[in-house]
Amino acid sequence: MKIKLNILLIFLFFNLTTGVACSCFEVQIDSSFNYSSLIFKGKVKEIIKGKFFNYQGYTSDIVNFEIVEGFKKAKVEQGIVSIINYNSSCDFLFEENKEYIVFANDLGYGHYSTSICTKTAEIDDFHPDDLKRLKELSKNWIDDLYNYQDLLVVEKVTYNALIKENEDQNAIIEEQKGLLKLIIYLIVGVILSVIIFMIVANKAKTSH
Repeated sequence: MKIKLNILLIFLFFNLTTGVACSCFEVQIDSSFNYSSLIFKGKVKEIIKGKFFNYQGYTSDIVNFEIVEGFKKAKVEQGIVSIINYNSSCDFLFEENKEYIVFANDLGYGHYSTSICTKTAEIDDFHPDDLKRLKELSKNWIDDLYNYQDLLVVEKVTYNALIKENEDQNAIIEEQKGLLKLIIYLIVGVILSVIIFMIVANKAKTSH
């Protein structure tokens, strides 16, 4: 099972980074539940487009969900969960204010992503039998060992605050650079003044 999962993830990342056409195979609900790190029913609250970059420099979108119902490593009281889209052919295209059942994989450091190769679907397109089975699996899943604080959440308010903080820090740095330049100019001016004074004084002595 672990080997199959690794093959699936390698194939997924290959598609994410190369941008070739995405090719998927049918996944059963039980397998999807076992392989997915995070499963929930949620409503898309906002989509932050093109503000983040992956390690290759490609833009990534952040899709923020308000959790309606949690099935695995997700609880309603968490509020918001962020899912990363890498603008690839495998991306699941979400729309704001619509509800979805999301099967996401943990990419590390609280980053979660999904794709069209998972069971992720708009709520109206999710098969009732799969939903029934998902709820059964969720009841039997033990979540005591999981930390609910490791989910990365990036909202526009937070993002804008970070940008403002960064701009303020840059302004302070530029102000400090300007002050440093002024101090250097003053020091150089004082040194030049002393040198000129010594030259003039020395000439005055020699002339006498």
